[in-house]
Amino acid sequence: LSECLVQTSGLNELLEAIRVIAPRVGLLGYQPGDEALIDQPRLRYIVARQGLSPAVGESVDEYREALYLTLVVTALDPSVIDLLIEELRERCPSLMGVALHINRLSGNAIFDHEQSTDHRWGESVLCHLLRPLPESPPIAIQLSASSFAQVNPEVAEAAYQAVVSGLDPQPGERALDVYCGVGSIGLLLAARARERGGPLSRLYGLEETESSLRDAEQNALQLKIDEARFILGRAEEKIAALLSESSCQPHHPLVVALNPSRRGCQPEVLSAIADLKPRRIAYMSCHAKTLARDLSRLAEHGYTAETLTFFDMFPGSVHYETVTILSPR
Repeated sequence: LSECLVQTSGLNELLEAIRVIAPRVGLLGYQPGDEALIDQPRLRYIVARQGLSPAVGESVDEYREALYLTLVVTALDPSVIDLLIEELRERCPSLMGVALHINRLSGNAIFDHEQSTDHRWGESVLCHLLRPLPESPPIAIQLSASSFAQVNPEVAEAAYQAVVSGLDPQPGERALDVYCGVGSIGLLLAARARERGGPLSRLYGLEETESSLRDAEQNALQLKIDEARFILGRAEEKIAALLSESSCQPHHPLVVALNPSRRGCQPEVLSAIADLKPRRIAYMSCHAKTLARDLSRLAEHGYTAETLTFFDMFPGSVHYETVTILSPR
């Protein structure tokens, strides 16, 4: 494809440049089974993102539009990769950084999270500006090369704002962001509480991908959200310990944000969350069947869906994002 109507013109130009330049410099496309060719690089995935690159200084007004590229290959050939980067820099002046990730796994996983991502050139992170609510001032959220990001940032921001509006975090409350990624939803909740007059008493984030967790910690540091604590590990394995710690401060009301992958939440996660007795839960889902299953399980624990809002995250497809706000019956 030379153009995708869902993507920006900058992303389309970058992908078209790769399509033309990669075979010319000797980087061929991947076919199933090529992961066994450990000495012959094959271009397996292209992860292209558009956002903002922070200029020198701390003001968000100094950020500029930029593209960030991660090449997922089966093997490393520095001469081929560096030649590709050199030609891309000439053709795409908005390209600000390139990373390389080696993935020899069978199957369709984009990243092998057991492997590190090698920063090859330029800046190492991309930023998005997000607002807790449409009228709020923006906060800057950084993403590194192998951290998860929603593919449609503008619609994602609208969905995040539905979460923040539905949970309505208040100063002194606790917030739990499960499957927190780079911390976007939790940090927006913390920023909104401060708009209402003061910080949360505690923000917890659970995330199983190390690169995303490190981004979340850095984002909290940059935003001076001192009440944030991010925990690395699978939610179903870490939530019991969090339940024990959180029970020490039951006098602080709790709000919970869930944003799982398509497989949804494990039953023990939903059970543990219900045991925490949050005053409100926001469930952001990209898969209707697992959402319906999990809402049924939450209903068994006494939580009823108040509102469901649909977001057209993937225009022209049958997929959509749903934000559900639940409260105790």
